[in-house]
Amino acid sequence: IRAVFEGIVDPANKFISDQKPWDMFKAGDKDAGAVVLVTVLNMLKRAALLLSPVTPKLAGDIWQQLGFEKPLRL
Repeated sequence: IRAVFEGIVDPANKFISDQKPWDMFKAGDKDAGAVVLVTVLNMLKRAALLLSPVTPKLAGDIWQQLGFEKPLRL
């Protein structure tokens, strides 16, 4: 679990904090803001997939919060 957080979740958090997509949207640069958000969402999707064998409930919750309607299955 630690490896997923250190390898994906923490970098995703740093990336979104550094890139500040909210400022991009405020400045009218919707495309750049969208790229940042999609990148982070894909990182979180990978985290959910990697966590699913170890913590299926947490992984499923993340999966649902990302907006996927079908259950997470490997």
